[in-house]
Amino acid sequence: LEQNALQSYHALRNQGYITCDDARAYAAQLLAQHPDIVDLLRERFAEIIVDEAQDCSTEELALLTRLRDAGIPLVIVCDPHQSIYEWRDADPYTFQEFVQGMPAIELDGNWRSAPSVCALAATLRDGGPADNPVGPLADHDQPIVLIRYTGWVTSSIGERFATLVTDAGVDISQAVVLSHRANSAAAAVGAGVPNGQSNVMQLATACLRLADDRTDPRKRQREFDRIQRLLLKVLKAEVVGHSTERSAELSNVSIDWLRRSTVQLAIAVGGHDLDLNVPDWVAAARKSMKAIADTEGRTYMALGTLFPTPQNSAGKNMRSLLNAQVGAVALRHSSIHKAKGSEHRAVLVVVPRDRAAVTRTAEVTTAWEQGAACEAKRVLYVGVTRAEQICALAVPDGIADRILAILTAEGVPFTIHTV
Repeated sequence: LEQNALQSYHALRNQGYITCDDARAYAAQLLAQHPDIVDLLRERFAEIIVDEAQDCSTEELALLTRLRDAGIPLVIVCDPHQSIYEWRDADPYTFQEFVQGMPAIELDGNWRSAPSVCALAATLRDGGPADNPVGPLADHDQPIVLIRYTGWVTSSIGERFATLVTDAGVDISQAVVLSHRANSAAAAVGAGVPNGQSNVMQLATACLRLADDRTDPRKRQREFDRIQRLLLKVLKAEVVGHSTERSAELSNVSIDWLRRSTVQLAIAVGGHDLDLNVPDWVAAARKSMKAIADTEGRTYMALGTLFPTPQNSAGKNMRSLLNAQVGAVALRHSSIHKAKGSEHRAVLVVVPRDRAAVTRTAEVTTAWEQGAACEAKRVLYVGVTRAEQICALAVPDGIADRILAILTAEGVPFTIHTV
């Protein structure tokens, strides 16, 4: 696998691609070999501001160290408690060494969140008092909501949260469901996993998500690109190993035509009734695809071959085959990593049952009890601090009493709901 990856890496490098790490390493090399570049930077910039600096990788910190040592003033904006990218080579300890000795201004006023959210967040930090709420919700007395559940994560959790949100007078569009892993958040609103990875299912799922105003911008962009690449496949373009833009270029397909046609196709296919039986829906989607492909003026693949009717779909309509991709509960959902930097009137953070090492529920619970540092606990911290007014935690029954003990000991106000 390493040999195959290395071959792919070198092949892409020969085509002119570089990675972000390559760019950073090259920048550091230029600074080391050409001191005059440092002089140019010093003359051009009075200071360099680095936001979300706790997420810098070790390579990025090495580059910033060179700039600092060259006498270029740096302003480092950070919250070390939000360091959640260790898997991307962000090391909290290396970062602490980097900022050690730098003059610091600490902010303790919290403009975003209500007092209960500030109190909950403090229990997830590695020491220190709770933030001082100073914003519009500084006097709000909404307690933390603890939703206990048994079994696996289901839409009953999202349904209870949605009821709590509307009962509090908050519009459902201002609420979001988050979890360390996106699948857990999706399960809490009843959103299924795509039923297979066939071209038909990819097209149907992408159009459905693009039509849903709860789809976050990054996912919307990925679904748009998915349709672009399906169109390129129709035109017999080679998409494996190439970006969409490069694939279009190599196949002499206008990128303007591709983007415009993708919008047209998404609207056309998204307009087909999902209550149609599967063969009829697929036939309608092929007809829409043909109308778009014909405008390019070249031969294209047989659509019946590229978009065959899914197997085992007899007697089913397209809505059931999609497995309610939008979700049974009208709530937006996302992974915590994707929600970082956002804020919402109401937030539900789903803590899943442990079923594998990647779940990390036992790890985060133990670290929370002991006041120990771990990335999983920082991820939870990022999740709850997205909340302005209402913050809810959905926790499995097996750890609920331990979480209750933490909140009680730390004086965090809460109410309990069971589903």
